[in-house]
Amino acid sequence: MGDSASEVPEPPWFAKPGALNVPTVMAVNEQGQNIELPYIHYALIDNEPMLLGTTGKNGEVYGDYLRAFPMPRLPLKTHVNDEVLEDLYTDYPFNWTLKLAIYHLGDAGVIADVHQYRSSYLKLKYMRQENARISHILEYLQKEQEQHNTKLRAFVEEVKGIQE
Repeated sequence: MGDSASEVPEPPWFAKPGALNVPTVMAVNEQGQNIELPYIHYALIDNEPMLLGTTGKNGEVYGDYLRAFPMPRLPLKTHVNDEVLEDLYTDYPFNWTLKLAIYHLGDAGVIADVHQYRSSYLKLKYMRQENARISHILEYLQKEQEQHNTKLRAFVEEVKGIQE
């Protein structure tokens, strides 16, 4: 893992707190043992929320996808319908109360999941548009192929007529 593991990396790196809702990044040392990396950093890499970890300043950086931990069931009924999630992708960046509530949960994995959920809606919308565009291209190509096949049949019939 290197000899600089005792040096604290500069911000935005921070020491991993001992709280249960903070995820960990694991790495394999020279002896083949899994170790928990003491310094972490949240980042967006290729528009994917990632949790990066390192042993110290100038140490190797390891990463893992950032996900929310499952929430234990509350002993009381909340009257919240977990199936209605449209607000998370239709009005999320402009809904300040929702944004504040998600932030106050204190779990960066939840923020990452909301980001991925919202991105998935945009990806789906793009893929549907792309599918419609490809369908139009295929429809045009099929018409062209039918015209070509008609000309080909006419040519083959003409050649048969010449042979006879």
